[in-house]
Amino acid sequence: MAEILILPATEAHAEALAPVMREADRLEIEAASGDTPLDALRRSLARSTEAWAATTPEGVIAVYGVGPLSLLGLQGAPWMLGSDLVEQYPLAVLRHSRVTVRRWAGVWREMSNWADARNTVALRWLAWLGFHVKPPIPYGVAQLPFHPFELRRADV
Repeated sequence: MAEILILPATEAHAEALAPVMREADRLEIEAASGDTPLDALRRSLARSTEAWAATTPEGVIAVYGVGPLSLLGLQGAPWMLGSDLVEQYPLAVLRHSRVTVRRWAGVWREMSNWADARNTVALRWLAWLGFHVKPPIPYGVAQLPFHPFELRRADV
């Protein structure tokens, strides 16, 4: 099995990922914003100060990044949207995501976002990365249960 290649994320990566996005990620986007996968990827890329694409010869595994939540720039919003290829490269994805989150924690005093309560795999992954996953509350256009999650620099 080929190793994953990490590249600066582009519009082409978003266009490649959108039609093959994991169902859990599509459902989360729909419940949170009502956007299409491509619109959500474009918006996330536009708001990010740093965005990456994990790729293989088989296609895009994931596109992910982080951007500021406020004008002060001390709090970042990390995000990741993936394809089913994530499951074919679990160790590489886990290893790389841990390194990335630790690096981001050196830049952002706090990082936070929301995760769909139905996406139990993502919630376990966030906890493994060191994020504090809070109890779910209604969120987004569908007002479905979402877990706020956060990581403070001191937690790393």
